[in-house]
Amino acid sequence: MPTDPGYGPEKIAHLLAALMERLGYEQYAIAGGDWGAIINRFLANNYPERLIGLHTNFVLAGPPEDEAQKNAVTPEESVARAARAEYMQNERAYQQIQGSKPQTLGYALNDSPAGLAAWIVEKFHGWADLPQGSDGNLDDIFTKDELLTNVSIYWFTRSITSSTRIYYESRRNPVQNPLTYIDVPTGAALFPAEIFITPRSWAEASYDLIHWTVMPEGGHFAALEQPELYLNDVRVFFRLLR
Repeated sequence: MPTDPGYGPEKIAHLLAALMERLGYEQYAIAGGDWGAIINRFLANNYPERLIGLHTNFVLAGPPEDEAQKNAVTPEESVARAARAEYMQNERAYQQIQGSKPQTLGYALNDSPAGLAAWIVEKFHGWADLPQGSDGNLDDIFTKDELLTNVSIYWFTRSITSSTRIYYESRRNPVQNPLTYIDVPTGAALFPAEIFITPRSWAEASYDLIHWTVMPEGGHFAALEQPELYLNDVRVFFRLLR
């Protein structure tokens, strides 16, 4: 866990690049979601020559400057984007506290295993693709052992504060090398209950996109929620780069 301030996603990307160089890897592949996807984008932006390819299940791209690409959003994408944006209106409170007062939150969560479990499991509940008729029951998707293992990693390592602090650091540390077009072969897996939906045309304007999969089910924590779908897509994408 960092003991000094300043560890935003760009700095973490530099640390990962330095680690891989130290381990002797001249080239390697990267994949991830959530903050992993954000960090990987900075890694690809700063070290494209070191990467074989980039796979993401959290596609990050804003509206392109090109009007044709900006407006080339399909009706299905528009409906999905609007639905997720409406849903997320009531899902952003955690960002504000983690992005402004992470230490205060960290002391509280490190002091209470029940509070820690509630904070983490609430996000699994809010961002999973719960089946219709499940009455919001997480047991339909995750086992108790899976959820408790996730919570226990934070509890026994006392690392919840650093996991919340990255929101604070990301807001307060200016990007040194602004993000541009990612000139690294990129594969994307879009799960329907992701916290936001990026149109394909927007992704194509921001990445060297060579693989695009719209998944039939799954949410934000895709690798845990739908491991077979996720892993198969990672394999399919990187086979293209052999």
